[in-house]
Amino acid sequence: MLVQAKADVTCIFGKSWDLHVEQALRITAERNLEMIEGSVAYLKEATQKPVFYDAEHFFDGFKSDPGYALATLESAMSGGA
Repeated sequence: MLVQAKADVTCIFGKSWDLHVEQALRITAERNLEMIEGSVAYLKEATQKPVFYDAEHFFDGFKSDPGYALATLESAMSGGA
């Protein structure tokens, strides 16, 4: 659906708080980073439009683990956000 949208940009969100990664998604922190980068890269390639990454609960995540919260942003940027 996002790929077919006629919007000028695509926006997706991802978990930036390690607590939510482990308890809500039930995946490893590393897998979450892979998913963020891969999702952004896929949308960027498929739409040829800018992709915005909404770092959900970023400041809670930064308070808990600043390095990991920043790593989620780096993963999004690596994917093309």
